[in-house]
Amino acid sequence: KGPAQIRELLEKNFGGANTRGPRPGSSHLLTNVRIEVNGNTATSFCRWTLLSPLENGRQEVVGKGHYQDKLVREDGRWKFSERSIVTDR
Repeated sequence: KGPAQIRELLEKNFGGANTRGPRPGSSHLLTNVRIEVNGNTATSFCRWTLLSPLENGRQEVVGKGHYQDKLVREDGRWKFSERSIVTDR
């Protein structure tokens, strides 16, 4: 519902020693980005892939899915109004 609440959520889930988040050196790849603009609103879709480093210097895929977003233009700036994060199994 706003920047402070988003920060609180991220710190709760990814900020401590017992995080569920990606390891240092991970890569978050966004592909197949599609954006459709209709005046001051837009929708977007993109696929995400999370790569995590292995000890041998290679990386493994540890997660994948897609984002579905709704955006709105306010005072000339685009902002997310809604984000759906879907994890593919």
